[in-house]
Amino acid sequence: MKQKKGFFKQGMGEFMEGAIAMLFLITLLILLISFTMLHTAGGAMEYAVSVIGREIVTCTSLEDARRTAQEQAELILGDSRTMPRDAIRADVGYAPGSDTEWEKGNFVFVTITAELHNLMPVTSGTKEVSDLVMIEYTGGNR
Repeated sequence: MKQKKGFFKQGMGEFMEGAIAMLFLITLLILLISFTMLHTAGGAMEYAVSVIGREIVTCTSLEDARRTAQEQAELILGDSRTMPRDAIRADVGYAPGSDTEWEKGNFVFVTITAELHNLMPVTSGTKEVSDLVMIEYTGGNR
């Protein structure tokens, strides 16, 4: 078979134009999916810090609250591809201006920090969510 001279030159501009447009559209689609995953992960973290905050207010000590917060954070958030279980950190600390004793009426911050792994490096990174709660433990049985 003999090819015509210039066979590959005809229509090549339209092909390149279509290929570049497709790459651009696929990149935008992946970016949109990444931002959706980031928003979903942020919502899950806010839900988790709220649930954990309600759970720790009845703990017996700060150490017990920290242990409970870490366990609950891994339990609630650990099943996600976006946040691996070993990249989730939960911490409980006394709020500024509050007494540093675990007693009813004092305020503590519950903070969850997670390393988010996403499709695009632009939307990956560390996200932190915190909540302020008041200790309700009265020294009796839970």
